[in-house]
Amino acid sequence: MKQKIRCTVCKKGHYVESTIDYDYRGIVIPNAPCYKCSSCGDIVFSPEHYEKIREKMKTIYSPLVLKRKISKAGNRPAVYLPKDLIDDLGLSIGADIFMYLEKIGKKKRLVIESET
Repeated sequence: MKQKIRCTVCKKGHYVESTIDYDYRGIVIPNAPCYKCSSCGDIVFSPEHYEKIREKMKTIYSPLVLKRKISKAGNRPAVYLPKDLIDDLGLSIGADIFMYLEKIGKKKRLVIESET
């Protein structure tokens, strides 16, 4: 943010470069870059800031939980996976994966593993 941008909340201050301890679901990323209003303290993130936070989260936050609906591909059930997950697993379209059902007590879970 090279130019001074007026705060969209208080309309008095301007956003200045700053850092915060960013808390996402109890996981804290210290000194996360942001822009903070000099008057009211409103915080915004640039796309670059967001990407830095996202990359840091990838190294810290391992339990990925996704909720997906079972869709249809032709006449068969299908589950679509997000691109980030495919990338993190080092996979691409057409890659082989292993899927198996894991039972723990009364709970059942579907596990997907990459071949690599």
